[in-house]
Amino acid sequence: YNLSNQALFDLGQQLNPLRERNILIVGTGGITHNLRTVDPHHTGAPPAWAVDFDQWIERTLVNHDYDQLIHWQSQAPQARMNHPTPEHFRPLLIVTGAAQHEPVSFPITGFEWGSMSRRSVQLG
Repeated sequence: YNLSNQALFDLGQQLNPLRERNILIVGTGGITHNLRTVDPHHTGAPPAWAVDFDQWIERTLVNHDYDQLIHWQSQAPQARMNHPTPEHFRPLLIVTGAAQHEPVSFPITGFEWGSMSRRSVQLG
């Protein structure tokens, strides 16, 4: 838990050889994760701060801009609003480190409960 964002990304890079042995590396978390703002009865559009962050993640990953990703807390729009604490974001740093040169796709997108992004990230 005390590893820096850079150390988590580097850990992912160390895991990369496992992919060559057909071992799947999975990280679970959330693109947006502010439980104080979720509303299971929400039916309208998601808040702009959540959409902006979700779109920033998409652009950053598609462009393989991992320096921005590593420094997400200072680079992403409304980072603190989307992640009051970082533990649900940090798995993304490990999996992107493990597959940083792979193509990126997003099999699931959209929002639920207002501000909760459903975006899933597939690398490779």
